[in-house]
Amino acid sequence: MNRIFFIISFLLGAMHFTFAQNGGTIIQNLDMPNDMVLVGDDMYYIERNTITKVDVSRLPFEPQIIVTGIGRGAGLVAQGDFLYATDFDAGAILKVNLSSNNFTTEVLIDGLRTPDMMAIDGDILYYTDPNAEIIGRVSLTNNIPQMSPLIRNAGRTIGIAIYENELFYTDQIENSVNKVILDVPFPRSEIIFSGLVRPQGLSKCGSEIYVSDDLGFNIWKFNPSCGPDELENVLSGVDTPRQTAVGNTFLYSMAISGKTIARSRFENNTCFVDKRILCESDTLTWLDGNMYTMANNTASITLQNSDGCDSVVVLNLTINETNTGITSSNGTFMAVETEGTYQWLNCRDGFGAIFQETMSTYTPGQPGFFALEVTKNGCVDTSECLRASIPTSVNDILIDAPFDLYPNPTSDLLNVDFKDFSTGAIEVYTLSGQLINSYNISHEKSFEFPISAPSGVYLIRVQLGESTWTERVSKI
Repeated sequence: MNRIFFIISFLLGAMHFTFAQNGGTIIQNLDMPNDMVLVGDDMYYIERNTITKVDVSRLPFEPQIIVTGIGRGAGLVAQGDFLYATDFDAGAILKVNLSSNNFTTEVLIDGLRTPDMMAIDGDILYYTDPNAEIIGRVSLTNNIPQMSPLIRNAGRTIGIAIYENELFYTDQIENSVNKVILDVPFPRSEIIFSGLVRPQGLSKCGSEIYVSDDLGFNIWKFNPSCGPDELENVLSGVDTPRQTAVGNTFLYSMAISGKTIARSRFENNTCFVDKRILCESDTLTWLDGNMYTMANNTASITLQNSDGCDSVVVLNLTINETNTGITSSNGTFMAVETEGTYQWLNCRDGFGAIFQETMSTYTPGQPGFFALEVTKNGCVDTSECLRASIPTSVNDILIDAPFDLYPNPTSDLLNVDFKDFSTGAIEVYTLSGQLINSYNISHEKSFEFPISAPSGVYLIRVQLGESTWTERVSKI
């Protein structure tokens, strides 16, 4: 594409006027305003032929054109040191270097039809194209970027925003807000909100997404993380809103008919659900500094992001429980858990896996002590060691240990008090059978030792002569 972009660095005179400090119109007399984005204290907005920068933290506002010569400016999005802009008429996406003194501008990709608004997720730039009725995507790392469609027959697509793995866009044919799941093999679009009147731009702050409803004269918001699962009105009676931007305790709105940018004081408290899944033996030290070992969906903490949007983070902790119970009948051990995968272990062989014994049942061929490792939903847990003789009966599975092991749970040290002076070995294993510590004891009546491992659940194996006992201990 043979195009020339002029860089201008003077303050605007009569073309733009600036007003209220805390509310009302701050910039007017715009020429076909289309989009705006906040980067710290700087606002960038795009009109018919120009991109302009203004520091919204300082009065008086001093708009400064940084790029001109655009055919018809439509959308803006920022990431890192770069600003990306769409040229609707030229079918191009431009890349502006914000770190350079003269805002060096180049064509990222051209040959598109009518690119409009954009959103970035990682190294992929997504854009809407109302005339091609697609959601397109462009790699930001490819030396020769190519467009590939994400959604075809998407309607008259305008605004676009991404939150986690979900992409949202407005459709002026259906007058709706639609959603696309990004991390699936074949993304499909679904309508999540309808009944709007010519929806325009989408913007995001924290986990809140704002919707500009042009002929509905409203600005709405919704939260894909915490809900509610409906549009919530933010401002009514807005003159044909095209786009919004939220940050630094202000809501900025761009009006098409009024050709203005206005702002109002806006304390935005957004919400985010932190979904965590733990195995039964694991612990979670969360953002609030507390340790959690049980399911929890009530803990919360308030954080502030760089945009000035407070985020109320709610914990949704699920514990994957694995049943390691074993029953016995006629010499055969049977797993109580019915939905896992199994590995039978020889306790006297350092919890070594017994070759090819991966069924839910196991019939020992010789006397000994055996355990079952159960894997379910990515969690691995190991049963107590059970004694088997030939034949095995329920009565001889459990035998009393000739010692007391305490405290349980422990923060570090464990004590073993033997009923008689004893000689043997003490070993500490993870639930998956990994040896952590090993201690020899000789004619001891009591013995103290540490668990040199992080917090969790461990198996303590005590061997005295030909007999072995295994007990679980929690380290906190």
